[in-house]
Amino acid sequence: MNGQLLVTKLSAPQSPPVLVARSRLSDQLKEGMGRKLTLISAPAGFGKTTLLGAWRMVQLGEGWPTGWVSLEQSDNDVVCFWTYVITALQTLQSDVGEGAASLLRSPQTPIESVLSSLINDIAEMRYDFSLVLDDYHVVEAEAIHSAVTFLLEHMPPEMHLIISGRTDPPLPLTRLRARGQLTQLRATDLRCTLGEATAFLNEVMDLSLSAEAVATLEARTEGWIAGLQLAALSIREQEDVSEFISAFTGRNRHVLDYLTEEVLGRQPEPLKAFLLRTSILNRLNGELCDAVAGGDGAQETLEILERSNFFVIALDEERHWYRYHHLFSEALRHWLHRMQPDQILGLHRRAAEWHEDNGFIEDAIRHALAMDDTERAARLVEQNTAAVVMRSEGATLMRWLEALPEGLVRSRPRLSVAYAIAALFGGRLDDVESLLRDAERALGSTPPATRLDSDEIEAVGWLADIRSCVAIIRGDLARMRGEASRAIELSHQALAHLPEDSPYLRSKATWNLGISSWMGGDLTVAEETFVELTTRTRTTGGDAYLPLLATYGLGRIRVTRGRLLDAEEAYRWALRPGIGRGEPRLPVAG
Repeated sequence: MNGQLLVTKLSAPQSPPVLVARSRLSDQLKEGMGRKLTLISAPAGFGKTTLLGAWRMVQLGEGWPTGWVSLEQSDNDVVCFWTYVITALQTLQSDVGEGAASLLRSPQTPIESVLSSLINDIAEMRYDFSLVLDDYHVVEAEAIHSAVTFLLEHMPPEMHLIISGRTDPPLPLTRLRARGQLTQLRATDLRCTLGEATAFLNEVMDLSLSAEAVATLEARTEGWIAGLQLAALSIREQEDVSEFISAFTGRNRHVLDYLTEEVLGRQPEPLKAFLLRTSILNRLNGELCDAVAGGDGAQETLEILERSNFFVIALDEERHWYRYHHLFSEALRHWLHRMQPDQILGLHRRAAEWHEDNGFIEDAIRHALAMDDTERAARLVEQNTAAVVMRSEGATLMRWLEALPEGLVRSRPRLSVAYAIAALFGGRLDDVESLLRDAERALGSTPPATRLDSDEIEAVGWLADIRSCVAIIRGDLARMRGEASRAIELSHQALAHLPEDSPYLRSKATWNLGISSWMGGDLTVAEETFVELTTRTRTTGGDAYLPLLATYGLGRIRVTRGRLLDAEEAYRWALRPGIGRGEPRLPVAG
């Protein structure tokens, strides 16, 4: 996500122009709609996504809407994951999950509270619908698995969840199966029957194979649709088809390499070069491929490849974004390393530049690291830390930092500060102080000539003020450890040095002061501080949760002091639009 939602992840990849009807599988999917969960679990290349995409279109025609999320490795962040889920549900009904989305942006909110709000909204939808989580096998975060389990346990009857992936997810499948709430499709179900293999080879791939030849291929690939597709592409170029089929075996571990070599080796040199050079990309579009591979006309090439069933999958209805079949992409990368190893760094450099210029920071960092340009990756992390923190995506920040060399992080003060913030997000309190000391040492050893200029300061945002960040984080740490007086002292220090044109840091330090004063029993100072925070004009976005939390604190304090009308006033004020944007100041005393 990191900067913008990828809308291509919210719709099913487009089905090929000609598709084999698999009514037996569609019937199983339809039967499962009366249960909570449908699990489609099979290795790569068994047509899971294609099946679901075609079935989704049928369901839409029958008045059963379906939301969709195509998951990626970068979605192993609770905030990213549930932001995509909520957005997918909002494609079905625009107002669902608005409250949950607001709660999600606050790091203090338990995920159960976010999901409770979301589930309550879903219960109000009053019509049947499905949500598909495709490629769920990339999810490794236990926090996400636990949250999905919570959703399954409390899901309204109008909702049906479909999970597709290469492995069984760590969800309560046994319990769901025992309750009759689980439908499963596995590799044995997804394997092509002889009739489906015949239709695929002779109609979709436009071959004219005999029944015996089809039966041989179907048996030797064991109905693996990707294996049939690889075989078909090779058959198109064979002079002796019978000999090729006789020698073909889907059980041999060298088959994929052999067929890929045959397919790739028989392509014209310009197309071969295009395929190899663009194999480093997770997603393809014409502009990106032209930038990486050099030349022009990539969009037309992608469309031709799709029409030829050449392992290219459209990711949107406009045919703007594509991807290669995962296995084909892996094979292409293998051959790129063998045939053009001297070009790999340049390809990743151009890919990193294009993704950075177009706001796809996750991909830009990935390509920078792939070319071992850790300085570029570090700069990108520094420039995007503030935005990631404002979205409460601590796991994303931690993943970026852990991908960088430890010595590089310790030598750059902004990276050490970012690491300390990520450690706070992750509850790793014992790591925070050493990271802050690293930041101070690195700042003290940074020559003046290498410090940030005005453009660079603007790029990194509030992270440019390292000393104030360190003081605020130390205040956070003291507060989280229950050391109220220490947290108050550090918050005062930070506020004494922070300029007025640093609204986020001032809000953060003010929040620490208010909550620490409350912890220390000084309700008067806490109340005054919270009033100041809730009425300060915000000039930057993303920090609305601090005024809201302060308003909650105001209400609690006023209830404690027996001023119920004043507490009610604070809560009603929080419900007004424009919270924290120059609203009339709340009175300290009623």
